Amino acid sequence: MDMVHATGDGGVPGPSTTMNGTALVGGLVMDGDKASIIHAILFSFAILIMFPFNVILVGFFKTTKLHVWFSGLIMIFVITGFALGIYVSGEYNRVSNRCKLSFAKLTRRWRSRNVPF
Repeated sequence: MDMVHATGDGGVPGPSTTMNGTALVGGLVMDGDKASIIHAILFSFAILIMFPFNVILVGFFKTTKLHVWFSGLIMIFVITGFALGIYVSGEYNRVSNRCKLSFAKLTRRWRSRNVPF
């Protein structure tokens, strides 16, 4: 690469929209993090909508059977959201490594103090 031709005023490349010496093969792909969005929606819906609605159901209908079934549905949403959160955190190396190291340090401390889990 000829850096003399690449520099502009002040030794910095000037603004350009041309692609000199490069070519785009294929097209641009818009990828997204769908698991993160679903994780946010599931947790938000479970915590902000379903939990309060469950309390209202118990107050109005005075039946535990409906409460138990609806609580089970909420737990499915929460567990699925939690699993998606674990999956999403694995996509970011800095977060997953830090969490792994913190958990390892925490378990080492517990083991050294003979604290049962």
